[in-house]
Amino acid sequence: DGPPRRRTLRDARRRRVAACGSAQGEAMTPFPLGLDSPGKRKRQPPKKRRGPNAFGLTLAQRLEMYSSPEPMSGCLLWTAAVNNKGYGVTRVGQQNKYAHRVSLELHLGRELRKGECALHRCDNPACVSPRHLFVGTKAENTLDMVRKGRARGWPKGVPHPHRRAA
Repeated sequence: DGPPRRRTLRDARRRRVAACGSAQGEAMTPFPLGLDSPGKRKRQPPKKRRGPNAFGLTLAQRLEMYSSPEPMSGCLLWTAAVNNKGYGVTRVGQQNKYAHRVSLELHLGRELRKGECALHRCDNPACVSPRHLFVGTKAENTLDMVRKGRARGWPKGVPHPHRRAA
């Protein structure tokens, strides 16, 4: 039999041609798909991007499409993307916005001003129902959070048991 035969470039091309599937009636090419020659890649047409508004929907239609009613609480729950705290997020123009904020802005017919927040009556972060949302300041949002017992940390005015004595 003799020594093992050296593999050549021609052998490698033969293996590639065999792997291309010419038996299925496809065109034979000595190069991998997407290549015209060993070192040049074919220029691919740009992919059509499909963003959140690819179907030509208005913002109100998207809010309706991606929310579903919860019968027990009356909430409209956001079913699309949510952040790590459970708040719905949607794309508006070139930026991401909270879905509950967009819902309240559409309901009011104006954008919320700087310093204004969309507060939840129902304390459900995924809720986008305008009946459960109201406008407030950041201070009112914090006060609302403390009143409803959602504040993290030690209550103000109560000394922590592990504090150092003065």
